[in-house]
Amino acid sequence: MMGHGYGYGMNWFGMLIPFILIVGIILLIIYLLKRDDATGRKSTKNGAEAILAERFARGEIAQEEYEQMKEVLRK
Repeated sequence: MMGHGYGYGMNWFGMLIPFILIVGIILLIIYLLKRDDATGRKSTKNGAEAILAERFARGEIAQEEYEQMKEVLRK
């Protein structure tokens, strides 16, 4: 009969571990879907525009060239 005394406590604890595991998996999936991939279009565009802005800031290209290239990147 002594073994029956732990039934409720272990049952509650036993349900908590799978719940934590499921929540962890869901959070991992959300994280992986939201992060910007190095090969993704969004991060590549932002990187290209940043390089273009740096070239313009250093004086390597004129404002007209900068505006034209920026429009091409945004298409």
